[in-house]
Amino acid sequence: CGGGGSASGGDGSVGPFRAVSPVPFGCVEPDFVLNNRRLLPSRRDIAACGRLTSRSRRASLQSHLRSLAAGAEAERCRAGTTVQRELHLSGFSSMLGSLLKPWTIAIRLGLALQTPKAPGVLSPDRCRGRSRLDLGCFFRPLGPTCEATAAGAAAPAIGLNLAQLRRESLATHGGDAIPRPWRHLGAFWWASHLLEELTRPAQSLEERVDAAARESGLAAALEAGETVIGLHVRHGDSCASVEAARTCRACEPLS
Repeated sequence: CGGGGSASGGDGSVGPFRAVSPVPFGCVEPDFVLNNRRLLPSRRDIAACGRLTSRSRRASLQSHLRSLAAGAEAERCRAGTTVQRELHLSGFSSMLGSLLKPWTIAIRLGLALQTPKAPGVLSPDRCRGRSRLDLGCFFRPLGPTCEATAAGAAAPAIGLNLAQLRRESLATHGGDAIPRPWRHLGAFWWASHLLEELTRPAQSLEERVDAAARESGLAAALEAGETVIGLHVRHGDSCASVEAARTCRACEPLS
């Protein structure tokens, strides 16, 4: 099977990590992601393996996001150019996932999303060099630099009630919530690429990840072409004592 739409979020490399070859959606088995297959593009949009040009679509989305931020910067974040969204306190992946629908709305409206604030998650000593407690402490800023000004602080916040959250579902209503240029690519593609854009590591984080990879031996294994299996070990908030009492879950050590 040739190139095409990819189940991987990107094609770049960070530190010692090499790019992962894209997996064309038209080439995977019918049980791919099992019950979540409805999030993938429809088969009529992928008549032949390799038809979907994911990389060019990815580039067009990135260009559009940069254009929105640049436009807001040129207007010095005047009213009607940016919107805000503050992270709610939850698990890390849940916090990031909560940004997808508000960000999608902003993109549909032609507005730049400011780098999400996270005052309940971050402390000033962990956010040096930033005038705001936001995701820019770890990742590359999403919004224009004027988000740190009074005009940026006055931007409206996107808040969604339960009915609005359902209406903004990325996987229902024919994917109407997704902006038209990328709608046919499906919710899985859309969410993956927004999350990729959201979690681009800042230089300080990239250096720390690179150092951890080399110290652990992961970098050497990857550079040697050895097979590496990634395993998600959930030892965060799910293992808190209050969760253990609520769910009767026992978290065991790895070694």
